[in-house]
Amino acid sequence: MLRKLRMIVLLSLLSGCMSLTGTGAVRHVYVLNDKSAAGLPTHNKQPHVLMVESTYSTSYDDSIHLVYSHRPNTRGRYQYAQWSELPSSRMTELLFSRLSEANIYHTVLNTRSDADADRSLSTELLDCYHDAASAPGEAVIRLRAELYNTHTHQLIGRKVFTVRAALDQYDAAGAAAAFNQAERQLLDEISEWLTHGET
Repeated sequence: MLRKLRMIVLLSLLSGCMSLTGTGAVRHVYVLNDKSAAGLPTHNKQPHVLMVESTYSTSYDDSIHLVYSHRPNTRGRYQYAQWSELPSSRMTELLFSRLSEANIYHTVLNTRSDADADRSLSTELLDCYHDAASAPGEAVIRLRAELYNTHTHQLIGRKVFTVRAALDQYDAAGAAAAFNQAERQLLDEISEWLTHGET
């Protein structure tokens, strides 16, 4: 009887080990990226110092998991696909890097800097989801941007950007690739808006 009990315990431990190393679903982590600096257009510098504020979001879409929608006004999350960090956090980094390299402003700062800026760019991530109403669907990013004069506290300009990029394949990898394409387009449009925002 004791030998039989030991055998049951041993089999239970082995099955536990197999469940940890077995062929279950693999979780994939994707990184939201921009284009290389070499491919960026050059601009005439404006004589201002710009502070890029952290991108704000209270949206369900601002999730570590990729988000999708099969029907209007609904959301779901990919179970085995996630971002390396929250889209809003990554958006802050990409926006700062793009504007630092785009030569639009004399200097570009982030919120970790103690230096003074005479312009401030605040952004809010409103939507960031895979519109899967029809296969393969498209990646949708919607963001509100506001440019302020920090000395006069006046709003210089406000705009809502909506970009869409079609998926090449109907899966998480296809969605992540489309989000990267949409992100690059969004940064292009924001850069263009800032270039002409005060002219």
